[in-house]
Amino acid sequence: MAENLLLDGTMPLLPLGRRKWTSVPEESVSISPFLKWPPKNWTSFTPDQKAFAAEYAANLLEQATGFHPMERTLLLKYNFLVLPGTILQVSSLETKM
Repeated sequence: MAENLLLDGTMPLLPLGRRKWTSVPEESVSISPFLKWPPKNWTSFTPDQKAFAAEYAANLLEQATGFHPMERTLLLKYNFLVLPGTILQVSSLETKM
């Protein structure tokens, strides 16, 4: 079911919360033929690299719907992709997830 949520980008009645990705094997969830989640060696990423990885995956999911935004606010919709230790800057507000 989780893989279907990732692939379809559908959301339940309430938005999905952040996930504890530390307990999930690397590259165990297939988001697309070109992207598996969580990324390989993500624990060694800097906070900015983690933000970029989540942003890239969120954009990939959103583009599958035919919509092509390139904003960090898209991570609010796909917040379940955010890795622990990521620092996001959304609308000039710094948020540590």
